[in-house]
Amino acid sequence: KDILSLETKTPEEQQMVSFVETFREGLREEFREEFREEFRQEGLEQGLEQGLEQGLHKVAANLLQKGMGSGEVAEVTELSRDQVETLQQKMNGASGD
Repeated sequence: KDILSLETKTPEEQQMVSFVETFREGLREEFREEFREEFRQEGLEQGLEQGLEQGLHKVAANLLQKGMGSGEVAEVTELSRDQVETLQQKMNGASGD
């Protein structure tokens, strides 16, 4: 049985239980805040990464529409040639619909 759930008999024991409960709650809140901030930061980084990736795909699509070759687009955007060719196929499929 948890020592904190035991009924205390002396004021010292009650004070100790109160201290431990307060300490536990403080730790819980500290960890909550720490994890909240860590997850928030991870979310921001992930969102930024996704935004940059989407931006590169948009730039690549614009360059392809202007007639630039997939090799050049890959070099300029630093996307892989496979990514550029996949994007080009999707664009060709969308324009053929």
